Amino acid sequence: MKVLVDTNVLISAFVFGGNAERVLEKVLALGDVVCSVFILDELTRVLTKKFAVPAEKVTRILDTLNQIVVMIEPNSPLPDVCRDPDDSNILQLAASSNADFIVTGDKDLLTLGAFGRTQIVSPATFLQMT
Repeated sequence: MKVLVDTNVLISAFVFGGNAERVLEKVLALGDVVCSVFILDELTRVLTKKFAVPAEKVTRILDTLNQIVVMIEPNSPLPDVCRDPDDSNILQLAASSNADFIVTGDKDLLTLGAFGRTQIVSPATFLQMT
């Protein structure tokens, strides 16, 4: 199983725990977390600017992620189906990695329900399904 854990879920996992953290643990037990430079850059930016996480802690989070994720450089076209251009990068990664799921809290992505063969679900739904 290949699962793209969206940036907002990664942030929740590392800042708040809860369902987002359980999603990350479950994906690691069942398959692969697919990731990209785009997601890691967005994660770094949000953790430092929005949540004021100290640089040393952000570095530890990135080091941890780099050990557990499968990095993919997207090679499919950037889709144009989302209001938010950042969401297009997530869909592009899902297509390039042949992800089974995108786990996200992003309402714009969740409304799609699927993109190609990839199901788009919330953390709670993912935990119920797997």
